[in-house]
Amino acid sequence: MQQTSDAAPLRLPGDRRGRPGEDPADTAIRELGEKLGIELGPHDDRPLPVACTSWQGRVAAGQIRCHLFAYELRYDGPIRHQREEVADGWWWTDAELLTHLSDPRWHFAHTTRPMIPDLLH
Repeated sequence: MQQTSDAAPLRLPGDRRGRPGEDPADTAIRELGEKLGIELGPHDDRPLPVACTSWQGRVAAGQIRCHLFAYELRYDGPIRHQREEVADGWWWTDAELLTHLSDPRWHFAHTTRPMIPDLLH
């Protein structure tokens, strides 16, 4: 989970929208570098897709359509939250995530919640 500023809701690391013509897997790789400082080399494994969901709804800005893609990556290198992108971040077990989801003091982005059930083991 990540938080982009002290006042922002928690969300899964990622991008609100990929770049034009960018494949979701390529967006995931780019975001790993931008958010966590992970740079994959040409011989490193690519992230594996684990979940995908879509939804439509209303937000303060109006009607939106949201497509969410989740990927998994096994990585043994350093993880460095990029402070210009991430104010804080956590690694949680499924049980810890569920506990935080039920605690009203932890504000989760409504755009992230639809993906979470597909990620729990």
